[in-house]
Amino acid sequence: MASSQKQPSMLFLARVLLILAQEMPSLASSRSSSLVALAGAGKQTVNEELEALLTWKSALDSQSHCALSSWNGSNPCLWHGIDCDPLGSIVSLNLSNSAIRGTLHHLNFCWLPNLVALELANNSLFRNIPPSTANLAKLAHLDLSQNNLSGTFQLNLETGNLTSLLTLILSDNNFSGSRADLIGKLGNLAALLLDENNTSGSIPSSIRNLSKLIQLSLRVNNLAGFLRTGINNLTFLALLRLSKNDFVGQLPQQICSGQTLVNFSAFNNHFTGTILRTLKNCSSLYRLRFQNNLLKENLTDALGVYPNLDYFDLIISNNKISENIPPQLGNMNQLHKLVLSSNVIVGEIPKDLGKLKLLLELSLDCNRFEGHIPQELGALPNLQKLEIARNNLSGSIHTEIEECCNLQFLSLSGNNLGNSIPMEFCDLWSLQILDLSQNLLTRVIPRQLQQLYRLEILNLSYNQLSGLIESTFGDMVSLTSHDISYNELEGPLPNILAFHNATIEVVRGNKGLCGVIASLNPCTTTTSKGKNKSKKLLLIFIPTLGCLLLLLLAVEFQLQTGETVVVKKFKEAMKVKIASQKAFEREIHALTEARNHNIIKFYSFCRSSQYSFLVYKFLECGSLKNNERVNVVKGVAYALSYMHHECSPIIHRDVSSKNILLDEEYEAHISDFGTAKVLEPYSFN
Repeated sequence: MASSQKQPSMLFLARVLLILAQEMPSLASSRSSSLVALAGAGKQTVNEELEALLTWKSALDSQSHCALSSWNGSNPCLWHGIDCDPLGSIVSLNLSNSAIRGTLHHLNFCWLPNLVALELANNSLFRNIPPSTANLAKLAHLDLSQNNLSGTFQLNLETGNLTSLLTLILSDNNFSGSRADLIGKLGNLAALLLDENNTSGSIPSSIRNLSKLIQLSLRVNNLAGFLRTGINNLTFLALLRLSKNDFVGQLPQQICSGQTLVNFSAFNNHFTGTILRTLKNCSSLYRLRFQNNLLKENLTDALGVYPNLDYFDLIISNNKISENIPPQLGNMNQLHKLVLSSNVIVGEIPKDLGKLKLLLELSLDCNRFEGHIPQELGALPNLQKLEIARNNLSGSIHTEIEECCNLQFLSLSGNNLGNSIPMEFCDLWSLQILDLSQNLLTRVIPRQLQQLYRLEILNLSYNQLSGLIESTFGDMVSLTSHDISYNELEGPLPNILAFHNATIEVVRGNKGLCGVIASLNPCTTTTSKGKNKSKKLLLIFIPTLGCLLLLLLAVEFQLQTGETVVVKKFKEAMKVKIASQKAFEREIHALTEARNHNIIKFYSFCRSSQYSFLVYKFLECGSLKNNERVNVVKGVAYALSYMHHECSPIIHRDVSSKNILLDEEYEAHISDFGTAKVLEPYSFN
């Protein structure tokens, strides 16, 4: 990994050297004439340089003098941060990371005529860049990043004296504007880095004149508007960063025409249209990040084969990418990170992803994937993060996932996964986060999970898990956060620190837990027996015997005997039959889509030619209409937020006091989805 991360900088260095080699005749000629001039006036130049530096030192604050304690005597070539040419003239001033505080206005650049490199990064310089910098005709490298410089960035480009500049780095300052139209005068520029400022406006058309540019980084600014077509003229670009601005319109379609593009990031903008189809042939590509835009594309059309990749970070989340994942993606055998979360991708997860042996992260959450989790994903030995939450996946969790021995993060929540939790999970030695919430998992929690000694966060809420839990968590010494709410678990809470510090929210909704948490019964034998005896079966509006038997069979199969439930009967009168059937179907559709703590828990339904019933969890305190003592605004807000903003938005259309029910903790649950409507994501309803 270390060697792969160095590739862009090495490529950049190689290309800078190439440009320098191409320019060497003119630079050598310039240097020769300079040496002749210095031979006649060398002593005067050195004296002026000495005076310029000492004058600047005296104007800095006292703390800066500590870093410049060596700036004494008559030979500046021996001072900290100073490099000289053979004739004793200063060619480099490098005081980066030196705790220098002050301005540049007392540094007379007119008396530093031979300066080639000026590096003052990561200090506390403030105010603007003084006009005298325009006199640095030989300056090739300027790095003033990570300071508090402000004002309008212009460098007095009108004079045209900075034509030797190869790298300009002004990142992480407070520049609020620029004379961007003059940037085209820097014709030899190879790197332009203006990240993390407050620079506004648009990229000027003169950008086309920077034909030797290799690195262009403008991320985290207030730049806006359309990208100029002139950016396609930058055929030597290896790095292009436009992220976290307000750009609109399409991405540059010919940005890889020179086959040199290595790193391209444009996330957190407002780009629309298609992903670059020219990237299909961009064999130099190393990292690509487009998340949080409005891009819409079929991945099959957008992506090609990249045989020379060493590391490829394909991140295109939070767009409108649709259709299926193309199987060809499995041929990108150097891929390390694939993040396609929060799109509208459909179909099944391709088995071909199991070919990506170097994959470290696979994030496909919040899409519309269906079918089973492919067992081929278990053949990814280097995988560290697997996130496939909030889809429509079904079936069992394959035991082959145990082969992902380096897995640290596993989230499969918000699907329709059933059967039991595989006991083979105990072989995931590196696992730190496990989220299996909001599924249909049944049976007991495997006792073998206690072997996950590194597990820190565990979420098993909103399933149908049952049995005792005390022995399951016994050895989880690293566990700091857990949620086992809304299952069918029972018995004493585990005697570990994570449960000692727990609140009722993470254990509520189970049928027989006991322990020291407030609102739980203490763990006594008599209390447990008394609670079981006190349970009763509540059936409201019992219809005909035949439908009752069907209903009891359904309840007996998802619910335990003795649990109190609520049965809702739909009207059977002929004049309302059609409307009643539609309401019945709408309610089932809405409730099977919704899995949220503040929405009424739906157990089962029964339907015959004459009668229709829905079975819900019984909430002891009734509806809000009949209870004026409790503030339930927070719970209702959580439920509405979930319905409106999760993967499949649900509009209830009848939120009223009679449809807000309260449980034994006086927490609100929204019910009655007969008029609800499930919307398509990204619709304009």
